[in-house]
Amino acid sequence: MAATNWPTPNWPEGVSHDVSGYEKPLFSVLDNAAQEYPGQVYTIFSDGTRTYAQVKDTADRVAGFLASRGVKKGDRVAIFFPKLPHYPAIFLGIIKVGRSA
Repeated sequence: MAATNWPTPNWPEGVSHDVSGYEKPLFSVLDNAAQEYPGQVYTIFSDGTRTYAQVKDTADRVAGFLASRGVKKGDRVAIFFPKLPHYPAIFLGIIKVGRSA
C-alpha cells in the first residue's frame, strides 16, 4: 500500500511513507500467538483470565457456528458489545468465517 502526499509537512525524516507487511489476514495474528504462547494470558476481566489458546478456540467456534448457519465471505455480521472481553474472539471469529477457502 503506497501513500503519497501525506497531509503534513512535518513527516519525520527517515520514516517510510509506505506501509508493508500486512499481507496476512488479521486473525492470523491470534492464531500465531496461540501457537507460540498458548498458555499466556490474553485478557483479564473481573479477576478471570483467558489465554491465547482459549481465545483462539472461541474464535474458531464462532467461525464454525456462523459457517454452519450459512454465513460466508461478503456477508455482514453485527456485534453489539464492543467493550466486553468477548469482543476480540467474536470479531476474529467473524473474520475467520470470511476467509478464502
